[in-house]
Amino acid sequence: MVLAGRCLKGIGPIGESSESPLLSRWVLTEKRFQMNSYYCAVPKFIAMMKDFVKSHETRNATTESFKSVVEKYMTPAMDLEGNHRMDWFFRDWVYGTEIPRYRLEYTFASGENGQTILKGKLTQSGVSDGFLMSVPLYVELPSGTARLGLLSVGGNRPKEFQVALPIKPKRVFLNANQDVLAYEASSVEIK
Repeated sequence: MVLAGRCLKGIGPIGESSESPLLSRWVLTEKRFQMNSYYCAVPKFIAMMKDFVKSHETRNATTESFKSVVEKYMTPAMDLEGNHRMDWFFRDWVYGTEIPRYRLEYTFASGENGQTILKGKLTQSGVSDGFLMSVPLYVELPSGTARLGLLSVGGNRPKEFQVALPIKPKRVFLNANQDVLAYEASSVEIK
């Protein structure tokens, strides 16, 4: 896989051959997380990888051939540009060199029928205006951590959201599974 040169603190230039497997693993991990939903879970990712291996038994794999297979299996949540293509991901994460920062600010309010209203603002910063990402949001509940959903953000513009929850979480946060490559992913409850 062709990888742009990225320099991560403590890791070194990933574009060099000795470090490329690290970013390649991250790209695959990110695709797995993006495909993971309450509806298709991991089997779709495994099917995609089997298809990729089978289609390259007799020919060399390329970044573009991998992208083509990913597009066959992409979910609606992965279609950030609305064109059923993964151009945004490969442009920003495979060929590009930008690494964003994320800040989540949120509040809780009382809703109807005992619900809790979560209001939040997710800001992506340190990237170009065309940089896109689908960021998973997590909640900590008495029973453990759960993924609340994905929030798509573009450029350095904040994205506001509101959702009714059946119970009040202990907290809302980002990057529970280190599933987003970022210099920083912070969250703060505004009281």
